[in-house]
Amino acid sequence: MRILLVLDALDFNKDQLSYAAYIAKQTKGQVTALFIENLVQVVVRVSQYGHLGNYPFWGDDDADLKKEVIDKNIEAYKQACVETGLDGGLLRARDVPLEETIEASRFADLLLIASGLSFDMDMEAAPAKFVEELLSAAQCPVLVMPNNIQPINEAIFTYNGSYSSVYAIKQFTHLFPAFKNKKVTVLYVSENDDEAIANKRYIKEYLEHHYENVAFKLLMGTPAVAIISHLIKKQNCIVTFGAYGRSKISQFFKKSKAENILKTLDIPVFITHP
Repeated sequence: MRILLVLDALDFNKDQLSYAAYIAKQTKGQVTALFIENLVQVVVRVSQYGHLGNYPFWGDDDADLKKEVIDKNIEAYKQACVETGLDGGLLRARDVPLEETIEASRFADLLLIASGLSFDMDMEAAPAKFVEELLSAAQCPVLVMPNNIQPINEAIFTYNGSYSSVYAIKQFTHLFPAFKNKKVTVLYVSENDDEAIANKRYIKEYLEHHYENVAFKLLMGTPAVAIISHLIKKQNCIVTFGAYGRSKISQFFKKSKAENILKTLDIPVFITHP
């Protein structure tokens, strides 16, 4: 399994490898880091390089300083791979960051990214605009990593009967066969007090073929509010969503009275679309 880890070439620390190493171990996958750069304007957000901390780079005016930071980050990445025992490859993306990342995702089984990865000079709330655009256009499943690492003991599948929600569940199942012994909870939201779960017989049969412990949770109300209210109480879990930006299920992520799930919750989120 090929795992693509998206990293800011100008903002790296070895802690960013921890979750990638955990996922690689669970999937027996190999990690390749994609170091991306902003060709218009970038900023070093950390002060590990002393006078370079929080220094804005404009185009090619500071090419030497920019190269110095990137070279140090690449060496730090290689050293961190040795220290963590991670068999990590490395790719450099020197074109438009979003376009290059989308293109690279075409040749990966899974893409890992932090929800706050941003090239904006002003600090953005997660998910950053770059991440939102990538989630809509990525050509492989995306796992948005949590800030605080916790082992995964439960997989939570959001399901609304649609093809996209089932597709996300199937992609997760194929990528994480080692989770067959984990607890699986299917979340279904009824907006009209109907207690019948769409095609429950079929989805139940499918999941019981792949998992040993499957449960269904029927929620009532507005999907965004109901799901976030359920997830906010959870720990040591991962949640799946289908078709970011393309269906009702993805509206959970849009701004509304319910806080954005990627901003509110610090749990890993698995997103994909056909």
